[in-house]
Amino acid sequence: MYEGNWLELQEKGYISKVQCAEVWCDMAPEFYKEHLSAKSTKQLLLYVINPNKFRTCEFLIKYHERRQGKIIVFSHNVYALKFYSTNLRKHFLCGSTSQAERFEALQVFKNNPAVNTIFVSKIADTSFDLPDAYVLIQISAHGGSRRQEAQRLGGILRAKEGYSNKVITDLSGMEEGDLHFKTKEEQIHLLQLVLTASETDRQEETLAGEKAFAYFQKTGTTFSSFSGADDDIYSESRRPGAGTKHPLFKKFCSQ
Repeated sequence: MYEGNWLELQEKGYISKVQCAEVWCDMAPEFYKEHLSAKSTKQLLLYVINPNKFRTCEFLIKYHERRQGKIIVFSHNVYALKFYSTNLRKHFLCGSTSQAERFEALQVFKNNPAVNTIFVSKIADTSFDLPDAYVLIQISAHGGSRRQEAQRLGGILRAKEGYSNKVITDLSGMEEGDLHFKTKEEQIHLLQLVLTASETDRQEETLAGEKAFAYFQKTGTTFSSFSGADDDIYSESRRPGAGTKHPLFKKFCSQ
């Protein structure tokens, strides 16, 4: 078994030097107001379907499609996955997609020059090989597994040039394009749609045989677990009764 050094393969040109960028999206005021008082599950849906985030994703897709780039968009939340793909009229794959539909969608994405974007849930990490792509966009991901991130990057590690790691706070040209949810009325209508989503819609997709993270708590570990290979993540948790305070502490806090 041979294991090559990633950096060495990059220097020799066998794989690409990937350009990574974190795009910061302001939250629409109406969405932010609800986000401040919402529960964590609803907060997730509010920031994933934030209209400014949707417009940014739409802008990036159109930008790279004009350059004939193949694009894979990831979303751990299936409700958001279907919402984005339906409004942008793109194919999507998730756990409920049949094998025949997956095969057909992947073949179209690979071989049809007119189809350059596909939306996938985290089922793409384990259930099929990711097709080669030029761009990878993540709109919803917990970011807890380095192995998972490296696996996804493998889909775009073809020999090409350029590397940078940066944060982008402004995308020039966004206001000029014909993008969704530009008006306040459209954004308020979208907010009502998100607020009426069910509790199931707000949850991330859980695959067969996958650990349920909702009640998972690590009480002891070794430094090797910090590598990300164990798929453990740091996520928000709230114990039952955690909001109850002893009268002594209540008195102390009020002083």
